[in-house]
Amino acid sequence: MPSRATIFRWHSWLGLTTGLFMLVIAWSGSIAVFNDEIGWLLTPELRASASQGVKPLDEVLASLRQSYPGRRFDLHLQSGLRWAHTAYVYQPGLTTYVHIDPATARVTRSDAMSGYTWNVVYFIRQLHVRLLMGFWGRVFVGIFGVTLVLSIVTSLWIYRDWRRSLVRIRRDRDRRIFHMDVHKLVGAWALVINLLFGVTGAVLGLENLYYRIFPRQPSSPNPVVTGTISLPPGLGHGAAALALATADTAFVPTVVQFNPANSIAVIRGDHPGALIAKDASFYRIDLASGTVLQKGDAREARWSTYLYNTLDPLHFGYFGDKWNNIASYTIKVAWCLLGLTPGVLGITGSYMWWLRRRRVRAAAVARAVLSPEWAAAGASATTPAWSWYAAGALPFAVAGYVLQAVVWNRGWGMSEVLWQHWMVKPVCLILVAFPLTIAAAALGTRIVRGASHRHSRRAAVLGVLPLGVLYLLATSVLN
Repeated sequence: MPSRATIFRWHSWLGLTTGLFMLVIAWSGSIAVFNDEIGWLLTPELRASASQGVKPLDEVLASLRQSYPGRRFDLHLQSGLRWAHTAYVYQPGLTTYVHIDPATARVTRSDAMSGYTWNVVYFIRQLHVRLLMGFWGRVFVGIFGVTLVLSIVTSLWIYRDWRRSLVRIRRDRDRRIFHMDVHKLVGAWALVINLLFGVTGAVLGLENLYYRIFPRQPSSPNPVVTGTISLPPGLGHGAAALALATADTAFVPTVVQFNPANSIAVIRGDHPGALIAKDASFYRIDLASGTVLQKGDAREARWSTYLYNTLDPLHFGYFGDKWNNIASYTIKVAWCLLGLTPGVLGITGSYMWWLRRRRVRAAAVARAVLSPEWAAAGASATTPAWSWYAAGALPFAVAGYVLQAVVWNRGWGMSEVLWQHWMVKPVCLILVAFPLTIAAAALGTRIVRGASHRHSRRAAVLGVLPLGVLYLLATSVLN
């Protein structure tokens, strides 16, 4: 087994390298817990009057089809009497987000979903889920879920007296001891929930990479399920949804998906079950014959699917919605506050590291003053400044930018695509290839430690060489 000091170094390295990203991911996630409420407060068109009534669903769908003829759309039904309907309308190269007044069935607002800043709620969600960096950004966030789990595991090995840490803060000691106690206390109380955030975040983020490597096998089209309900012919989308709601008393329709290219509609919704993702149950209906072609009941899913369906409500804390408002907002407030803890741990851990480094450097200076012979003998242990590591990394970053601009982007202007292929994708690929990354970092550390004090700056530049070569290989593989 590695020594306790080695595991402590791993724990510190994980915290220092991921702390800033974890701060952004965790705190944006805490805000995202209340995304629905934020959208309702900031968007007048999302608010509806409970006293003005609600138009039949068929009229809402007819209005949407008239406003966007021939378009495929997903209509999200109002989640309460004070909420408007919303819809995603799809066309090649563009998705439009639409608000519909339930009292008049008219479209009141439409927004083109271009980039990440078209909507505050969408911005917060995408900042948390993918750091505004597309597919590979989501993989990147999934990797940080893994690092959060590793940080928790290493902390349990280091701080074996964690029970004492639940109640101890020593205010009468120096700043390092105080922040160490705060770090331990927050980590101990939030250990279980952070483990939950790490595992669920890792799966939800890295599943995209898994399915990119191992694509899903297509299911057989429109399988007929025995025991389905036959609806009278000629029903519209809304009438079909209402008929289903009547026939299946436990099913609550929430989304109507329609594609004008065929006569098939999918009505998604919820069955009772707090730890089931939203819209996990569905009915697939042939509107021409009124026959249910396929039924999916989230409560009857195989155990692996059922387990997967628990990840999203556990991660975002909305499983209280299926009970009552008190339970819902109690859980959301708890998830919001607990979601801040990874960022707090990143801040306190980094501050402790800085205080420890300052103390070590002060001790080295004191010994050098008292013993010039020690200074001459031990000068090789001096660590170069970070600025020299940055200087060594700069040529590789420039070479990577040139490679991406010429080969991939075919243009020099910075764009979201170029940024992903220049930084996000190579970094993700390097982190996924974890053994190679560790080997390259270890080789760079040997170069720096093997240098004399006079050449420590040159050693810092050369120490980046193994990781820099690995970065350029990653960019070449992506191209």
